[in-house]
Formats: sequence, structure tokens, C-alpha cells
Amino acid sequence: MQDILSRHYQLHKTYANLAEKTAIHLNDTHPVLSIPELMRLLIDEHKFEWEEAFEVTCQVFSYTNHTLMSEALETWPVDMLGKILPRHLQIIFEINDYFLKTLQEQYPNDTGLLGRASIIDESNGRRVRMAWLAVVVSHKVNGVSELHSNPDGAVPVCRLRQHLPDAF
Repeated sequence: MQDILSRHYQLHKTYANLAEKTAIHLNDTHPVLSIPELMRLLIDEHKFEWEEAFEVTCQVFSYTNHTLMSEALETWPVDMLGKILPRHLQIIFEINDYFLKTLQEQYPNDTGLLGRASIIDESNGRRVRMAWLAVVVSHKVNGVSELHSNPDGAVPVCRLRQHLPDAF
């Protein structure tokens, strides 16, 4: 991410057009940590406001889901991330809070929605659901087939589609 930002600045002398000139496609859940890394760099190093950094980050990233098995969707322990990458975890929590507040406003009567949609899985020892993070932040999300992005299918992350229709 640092190299992408450095090269962008060398070419354009500004970050104002970053979302217009940069596209990052997440083809798996392993590189999803690049989302909080871009946010961190924009906020901490380049003095963006949180909302502006989030908007740019959402415009830069897209994601493809490759699995039908929910157990194959990568999750990382909150405790581990907190020890290794505390600032990244803080940003993930901030993204999650923003997303859940938006959902709460849109669906005030759906009591189970926030738990199902949360980037943080509270039921399995507090884990970050990396595919959820990718879906929530990416401006476009697809599956390798219709089965991989079907909101009525077996993959829980695809059920977010009904709440983020513009992304799918």
C-alpha cells in the first residue's frame, strides 16, 4: 500500500484523485488487511479525515468471493490482531461500528441483523470475519459464479447483498 501511494503521488502530486486512478481487486481474503492499511496510511500519514479516507478506500477496493463453504471464509482472532496490528484492529472496529450504525438506522426492527452482519464474530471467541470486511468496504463484489454471490445461498457473507445492493 505504501508503494502504491508513493507511486501515485510521484505521478499526480496529489491524493485527491486516488480513487479515480487506483483499483485494487481482492481475489481472496488473505489480502483484506490492505483495507485497514490503506485507511491507516491515509489517516495517519496523509492527514485525511476518517470519512474521507473511508470513502476513498471504498472506491478503491473490489472483492471476489471464491468459496461456498462458510467454514472456508477466513477469520482472524481479535486478540492476535490486537497484539500484532493494534492500529489496524482499531480501524476495523471503526469500520464495523460505522456499518452497524448504518444498518441499525435502516433496519431498526431487525434485532438479529447486527450480529449476523457484524465484521466481528462474537460467537466464536471474537474473530474478525475477513470476507465481511471485504464486502462492507468494496464498491463492487462478485462471486466466481452466481452460486458464490447468491444472497439466498449457503454463504452467510452473501446475505449482506440485500443490505449493500449497489456493491453486488
